[in-house]
Amino acid sequence: MSNRRSRVERSPERLSRWAPPAPFRGSGAALCRVAAALALALPAAGGVARAASEAPPCPDFRQVCLQAERTGGIDLKSGVAFMEGNVTGFLKTQELTFQSQVLRAYRNERDEWVRLVLDREVKLDQPGRTAAAEHGILEQETILLMGNVKLTEHGAQADAQEVLILRDRQRTELKGSPQQQVRMRFVAPPEPRAAQPDTKPPAPGPAQKSGEPPTDTLLARANEVVLEQKTLQAQLTGAVYVERVEREWRLNARTVNLRFTEERKLAGFRAEGGVRIDQPGRMATADLAFSQNDNRTILLVGRAKLQQQGQFDLSSDRIEIYSEADKGVVQTQDRQKPMRLSLNLPAAKSSYRLDRSKWSILAGQGVPRETLDKLVPLQGRAYGNRDAFLVALGGVLTRTELDAYQERILSQAQ
Repeated sequence: MSNRRSRVERSPERLSRWAPPAPFRGSGAALCRVAAALALALPAAGGVARAASEAPPCPDFRQVCLQAERTGGIDLKSGVAFMEGNVTGFLKTQELTFQSQVLRAYRNERDEWVRLVLDREVKLDQPGRTAAAEHGILEQETILLMGNVKLTEHGAQADAQEVLILRDRQRTELKGSPQQQVRMRFVAPPEPRAAQPDTKPPAPGPAQKSGEPPTDTLLARANEVVLEQKTLQAQLTGAVYVERVEREWRLNARTVNLRFTEERKLAGFRAEGGVRIDQPGRMATADLAFSQNDNRTILLVGRAKLQQQGQFDLSSDRIEIYSEADKGVVQTQDRQKPMRLSLNLPAAKSSYRLDRSKWSILAGQGVPRETLDKLVPLQGRAYGNRDAFLVALGGVLTRTELDAYQERILSQAQ
């Protein structure tokens, strides 16, 4: 197949333009020749159908092989082939096995098969990648998937509305919808344990089984995501949220670039635009934040501010902090930069406390149930001032939730 289109059609609504003509307009002789050709790809009548997940047999001299369980045909005049019913295929140029309920194949003026359009229950399987979607378009150098796409690629898992895979650039572009962002999950493999030469390794217990769970799980949401296999990076754009689950570390920003090691572990990041980092008891904000030393420290640049719950507020143009919340601040960077520090003295009495009795009031004010559920860790706890309560609140809510409901929650916590 050759790639003659600079861009593939990206809208599910436009798939109808690739529909085969009905009925076929080819001559009777042409259709007879087509039927004979398709008999090689379709299971014989009364025979045992091959499982849909298996690739059809494909001779060495063929680049694309297809089979279906129900029906198929070719209109030689229009250059469109049609197959239906548990269609399976194998594309040698991409080592790709695929399946769908309906398939249409299109030729160019040189009689080259240039495009396969898949519809309903689309599944793909190739080295390092599996995917499922409602629709798909396969070309020589691109794969476009649309509609509730579920993708697993080199250990990363994603849910998106549209995925474009660029074969030659080893690049995958994911897009969400106005109703649903792209959701990503990056799971680092578990750390190998050092061998003990003089002792026998302990038998796995109830909490430690073979295949011990990984120590660093990364969850992310964004409007758009680009995965670069060559550089081992993920570029997230638009209302980005990143969470390191085991470390209770949350990041909000407009754009975030994640870098990974060959072992698929997080090596560093760069976040820009309204950056906010939340950890237990600590909140940091800045225009820009990045970490390049295996995430041991994070440099905050531009209107940088660090709030340590119940202890102090620190602000400067540049602040470097340890990634671990209990290690505090490295330094403020560049001695000529002004620094401001405010300390919280013990209050005479706690003035901010959120009780469960206020849940119904907040619900009546439009705070959704899923947001209220996130407030459970704060209920009944006393905070000495507004800033201390806001830091705690920022540790459990997203930036979007804070913008929408912060003042309502504050009014019920005083």
